[in-house]
Amino acid sequence: MFGTDYTGDEMIEFHPGLHFLNRQDGREEKRIADSSFTVTGTVPRHFLLEIQSTSDSSMLVRFFEYSTQIALDNGEITGNTLHITIPDCGVLFLRSTRNTPERMQIRIDTSGGSASFDVQVLKTQEYTIDEIFERKLFMLIPFYIFSHEKHFPEYNTNDEKLEELRTEYADIMDRLRHLKETGQITEYQHRMIVDMSKGAQKHRGKI
Repeated sequence: MFGTDYTGDEMIEFHPGLHFLNRQDGREEKRIADSSFTVTGTVPRHFLLEIQSTSDSSMLVRFFEYSTQIALDNGEITGNTLHITIPDCGVLFLRSTRNTPERMQIRIDTSGGSASFDVQVLKTQEYTIDEIFERKLFMLIPFYIFSHEKHFPEYNTNDEKLEELRTEYADIMDRLRHLKETGQITEYQHRMIVDMSKGAQKHRGKI
């Protein structure tokens, strides 16, 4: 999403997702971000990631609120200057259509000039299960069921197609088991992926 290149040995620090936004009338509103963390490599980078089922008009507003609040929480005042750094922002779409954006942007216009930052987009449905394993994008496996969503009516009436889906998921579980047995993922990671996959399947309908 961000063109980064890490070895996997970097330190990752997860940050509290809960933030309070101060409104002009004095009220505080609670906001909860999906995932906020810092990867400390050569240069520390703060990331803000959200998971979204489908695109909606309020997304950019939420990203602006989350990212600026995170920037303020970590801001520094030197003399008469407040320095803030906007985190790298990205959204994972569980569902996507031709209208789902490739990227989004937030632009700020001031009397002193303009500034903008992008919200990167990742679409789960653009990846086949083989690509997910090849690229080690194991976090996408629980959401893979959404790529079958449009075929659910057929699965409900066609036993052969339903059996093909069961066979595919049995193969996915076998491949995950192999990764665990060969030490490529931990027991905890394996259990987390399996449990989340089962939860997603129950959410979309019993298979």
